[in-house]
Amino acid sequence: MKQFFKHILITLAAVGAFSACNKAVSDEFVSYTNSPLNDTAWSNSAFTLTVFNKSIFPEITKGTSFVDSFDCRNESKLNFGDSLQVIISANSCTNGNGSPITGNSSKIKAEIVWLKKKGDFIKYAAPTTNIFSLLEASTYCDIKLTKDGQEVALAPNSQIKIRLKDSTANSNMKFFAGNAIKYFKDSVFAWSPSTDGKIDLWKDNSNGSGSRILGYEFTTNRIRWFGAANYVDSNVAKTKINVILPPNFTNKNTVVFAVLKNIKTTINLLSNAENKTFFTLNVPVNTEFTLIAVSRINGDYYFDNRVIKTASANPISLTPSKKTLPYILAFIDSF
Repeated sequence: MKQFFKHILITLAAVGAFSACNKAVSDEFVSYTNSPLNDTAWSNSAFTLTVFNKSIFPEITKGTSFVDSFDCRNESKLNFGDSLQVIISANSCTNGNGSPITGNSSKIKAEIVWLKKKGDFIKYAAPTTNIFSLLEASTYCDIKLTKDGQEVALAPNSQIKIRLKDSTANSNMKFFAGNAIKYFKDSVFAWSPSTDGKIDLWKDNSNGSGSRILGYEFTTNRIRWFGAANYVDSNVAKTKINVILPPNFTNKNTVVFAVLKNIKTTINLLSNAENKTFFTLNVPVNTEFTLIAVSRINGDYYFDNRVIKTASANPISLTPSKKTLPYILAFIDSF
């Protein structure tokens, strides 16, 4: 893990120097009398995750979790239809002090978020990237355990199994862990290979056959974000994506995503406040993808999208217009 973060720091230092040389800003300023739309200043603070989670889509993820409870003194199996199972070993939970949770007050609430589609990755601001290394994802999962509203942890020697149905499951996927990390003054969500768990194929053992693949079985002592993914081919030629918008749309009110067409990959473009652009690196040349810009200003939503095939780092323009939230979500859910 230390080597991973060392690699990130080296990469980001190079990116900072490179991106500073690529300035291109849209000149399409539209003035709105006494409106927050007149604010064209970009922020140098950590905004990518904050803008998305607190300003743009603060309510869309509500009610989308699977929720159940269990007694952590006993081995428990939580079933959510026939597509999601969670098996938790006995005496598995510890409180904030690291002490085992025992006695009559041992009921634990489990909340599970399961991301299956590219649209899900966008709505939860969980792009399939390791900073600037692209990942092809299969499925992501977030498990949150709480007692009386306070998060609890798994005991050091306990484990949890999560079985997720996936008709495209394959044995090439690796275990990745997800975390919010710092990118210079920005904040991003990134995935890194992890030894905190393993992935097996979940197979149908009825009638002793064990041959039909149902999906994935994760075994881990980690809770919160993890998933099945793999790196996109690193041997092909790559380029940078630069996106510019009218000056009213800044990194204080806008996020930009790229959704690749032929693989299960989404990218949350980062912001460059100095050059007033959104950008990402290492996108394979001749890749078809859809750019999506979502903004929220003074309670109103703005949206634009554009289908592009990568060729060079020349700036790509997007011009968001006012749309309803249901319209935007319907478009995102189409991926």
